[in-house]
Amino acid sequence: MYDDARDVFDRLDFDDDATFLEPAAFAAAATGTTSPAELALVFAASARPAELTATTDTEGRVFLPGLGYLGGLEPSTSLRLARDDASPVGYGPGWPIPLADWRVSDATTLLPYPAPLLEVALPAAIDGVENAAKAHREPLERALSLIRSGWPELADAIGRVVRYVVVFDDPALNSFAAPPVHGAAFLDVAHGTTPAYFVEDLAHQCGHVLFTAAWEGAEPLVEDPDADVATLLGRDDHRTIEVALHGMVTQTLMVAMLERLLDSDADVDPDEVTGRLLFALLRLGLDLHALAGLPVYTEPGQSLVRALAETYQPLAERYGDLVVATDWRSQPYNFDYAIYRARNPAPAAAPRA
Repeated sequence: MYDDARDVFDRLDFDDDATFLEPAAFAAAATGTTSPAELALVFAASARPAELTATTDTEGRVFLPGLGYLGGLEPSTSLRLARDDASPVGYGPGWPIPLADWRVSDATTLLPYPAPLLEVALPAAIDGVENAAKAHREPLERALSLIRSGWPELADAIGRVVRYVVVFDDPALNSFAAPPVHGAAFLDVAHGTTPAYFVEDLAHQCGHVLFTAAWEGAEPLVEDPDADVATLLGRDDHRTIEVALHGMVTQTLMVAMLERLLDSDADVDPDEVTGRLLFALLRLGLDLHALAGLPVYTEPGQSLVRALAETYQPLAERYGDLVVATDWRSQPYNFDYAIYRARNPAPAAAPRA
């Protein structure tokens, strides 16, 4: 990107890591060569040039990464934005929507509208962002508050690394995090809207972002990240060993966070929290038993897997009987509480800590 727009980079603060943690910058890098005007827009929050060239989306909005949105403009039109210090987002014309107004934690913002700069790097378009953001901001904020009170270290890590949360509503997709838009977590409310769901999904998708950040640039954890589990185990499994390791890490975070939530005095449905915890623990145990002993890990990878197994063991001892006694038939990939309750009408009593 530096070779594409050296004049833009000359205005950036290279001593401020936050400058280069903008998810739109990762999206721009993932899509290949970009123009100076596009990169100036990506780094608008840091560079703040006198003018920006931008293209509005189909609703007449421009997304300024790190700053906010300008709306009420001509749809699908290229235009030049002039610096306007009186605007909460630093530029005009148009009605401004500062991202600061959509903060859901100290450093994390809920994007209230789709952001084309992010969507261009994703394999599929996501639907229902605007309505989902407006409808579910409050439970999302509550879930982050529950994480902060139950596991402040995890909340701190999320606040340091996850810049944007995108809530969307698309039954055809799952929640996800994607390296091409590192620093953003995408939560699908088609599969849940309760506080327990948001706590679990934040731990899951933000966990992917955290693990990607921790893994990047470090010693390899597996000998061949692209080795497929199906070949290694001789069974039908579409994942690579890298994807499976990501899953074991995030399932561990989910179980550990849900246990803290269950042991707290938070006003949540304990039966739903228990069901979600048991399902995540079941999946973690299956993966650990199948994958932990494979000769595919480097020395650091072996240390990580041992740490995951050591975390899993006391959880299995505490909840193992409940996992075995639960009827998991018909349970899909995304935990379905209605199916869980239909199959297990008597609420499960979690053992005391």
